[in-house]
Amino acid sequence: MSLLYDSTVAYEADYTYYGVGNGISPVIKVEMDLSSSFPTEVLDIDYGGVLAYTTSSEYDPADRYDGFVEFDDITSSVRSIEITRGKSSLTYDHFDAGTCSLEISDFNSTFLPDEPLSPYYPNIKPLRQVRISATWSGETFVLYRGFVDAWQIRWQPKQEFTDVGVQTTDATKLLANFETEYTGVDGDYAWERVGDMLLDKSWPADFTDVDTDGWFASLVEDTSDRRQLLPNLQEYEIAEQGALFVSKEGRITWRNQAAANPLEAQTADYFFSDTGGAGYITMTEIDYTVSDEKVYNVISITPTLGTEQVASDSDSIDEYRERALTLIDVPLTTDLLADQLAQIILDKQKLPLSRINSVTTDPRTSVHSSAVALRGDMLTRIDVIRTPPGGTTNTYKMFVIGIRHSITPESWATQFVTDYRGDLLVFP
Repeated sequence: MSLLYDSTVAYEADYTYYGVGNGISPVIKVEMDLSSSFPTEVLDIDYGGVLAYTTSSEYDPADRYDGFVEFDDITSSVRSIEITRGKSSLTYDHFDAGTCSLEISDFNSTFLPDEPLSPYYPNIKPLRQVRISATWSGETFVLYRGFVDAWQIRWQPKQEFTDVGVQTTDATKLLANFETEYTGVDGDYAWERVGDMLLDKSWPADFTDVDTDGWFASLVEDTSDRRQLLPNLQEYEIAEQGALFVSKEGRITWRNQAAANPLEAQTADYFFSDTGGAGYITMTEIDYTVSDEKVYNVISITPTLGTEQVASDSDSIDEYRERALTLIDVPLTTDLLADQLAQIILDKQKLPLSRINSVTTDPRTSVHSSAVALRGDMLTRIDVIRTPPGGTTNTYKMFVIGIRHSITPESWATQFVTDYRGDLLVFP
């Protein structure tokens, strides 16, 4: 039987890529905190069970989430990386938790949880942190940061290495475990409430990024009963028509309405083209969609402190029949805000706009492809220029709502899931 790898030679996955236009190669690094001398059993239960390490024997609650984390470079053992962040399509109202899966070839039982000879024993456990980064053009870019959900160990007869699968989730995993009794007061803006709720849980400032410009929603005081934090934040996300997600660096990120809904007139950060050319990003795949899946032409909003407000569009109803979206107990303080929110959602949802669902590029092929793959994140503005065979060239003004990296030592594809930029009504 021929072996997939020669076990007499140390297996090392080469994540250095060649062929980029300026001759500078992006290099992937995979790190995990597996060597910390601080006991893994030390958890802050009130904080959702976050592993925290300190340089002394005394546990310091201020070191939650990040604290003193000793990352180990395990890149040479990894044979594939799959990172999925943001939304997978327009069918989701909220940003999904970011996930990353790793496939590891383990020749020396390094990643077996019960192997006492492993240099990482006994730290092959859930909740260990993982960080994926890429160095390019003299700069290091974090692509993902999260926490281990599970180690999956797989053996095959006569195979001289172990297949190890690692499943991880970003900090959304921690938010989902929190309970909160924080209520705020009537008149809090959405961004204020979000920031205060995170502060109430002592979430570190270095891992918080709350937008304070271009706000819309004025919220009512919340209830004081113990409840889940994440659904509350997502409720404010709807009321604001904002964006709540974990950045690639691991920050809990909040964007108010103006930032979460880029306008068509705003200049793109990156330009994609299927014909190439100087300054353009070459696409390896385009997914184009025209769908009525998220068409709503009758919007009903009932605020917590008010009465039902309805916005409708007769042209859309005539064309696509009545499609109703009803939201009740929306935590807004006035009927005027509820009416404005109904109009905003109607403007976004009344037509099945032709749109680019996703674009894919290979970061190894050009400077511009590397730049967007490493620098791009949620809400990045892009223009997609498409010339179909025998057709007319069109420019689609989009923004990023999801990112997926599929990386091996031989390949790298980055897919951007997109939404359209339009003339959205904004009431800051």
